[in-house]
Amino acid sequence: MMFRSLLLLSLFAGCALAIKCKVGAYVDGEGEMKDMDCLATQDKCSKTTSVLAGKTTEAYLCGACILEDGCEDCSTDYCNGASSLSLVGLLATVLYLLVQ
Repeated sequence: MMFRSLLLLSLFAGCALAIKCKVGAYVDGEGEMKDMDCLATQDKCSKTTSVLAGKTTEAYLCGACILEDGCEDCSTDYCNGASSLSLVGLLATVLYLLVQ
């Protein structure tokens, strides 16, 4: 019973720390982007813009910038959409463990 409670607690903690980012690419305004749950080790989202042969490319990824040129990190907007709901679940789990 205690093992199950600890597993539940760790799952909620992991969800609270998970970041959601937009992931995809656009070339001259055409492309596709999706919402994605990033890994718990990634705490930022990034957008990289570059121009090659007159075409503007934008790449949206989970994780901080690797190259600084044309890249911006974000930790707001859609970057942390999981936190508020998961924190409620985390608190409920802690209260449940205390009452047992």
